[in-house]
Amino acid sequence: MDIIRTYRQVGSYRATAAICGTNPKTVRRVVARAKVGGSAAPRVRPVRHYESVTDSVAAKVEWRREHRRGHRPTIWNPGEYLVIDSQRVSRHRSR
Repeated sequence: MDIIRTYRQVGSYRATAAICGTNPKTVRRVVARAKVGGSAAPRVRPVRHYESVTDSVAAKVEWRREHRRGHRPTIWNPGEYLVIDSQRVSRHRSR
């Protein structure tokens, strides 16, 4: 909803804020800027910290796609299962 048009119809910062879904302080700033003849500042796209390396990352991704090592899945037969034992064997005998 247009804040300035709503403010002209309603005449109150609080009522305009409730209708437009914002707060009265924002309505006051927008109306004050419109009275002076200003408009909203143009939005500037922020500089991302990773933009300097996007080309090298894209090249690495393409290289990995071309030189991919194929995955050979394990095919289990019915009744087989994999057991991994990560226990360390002690040299000392238990008593």
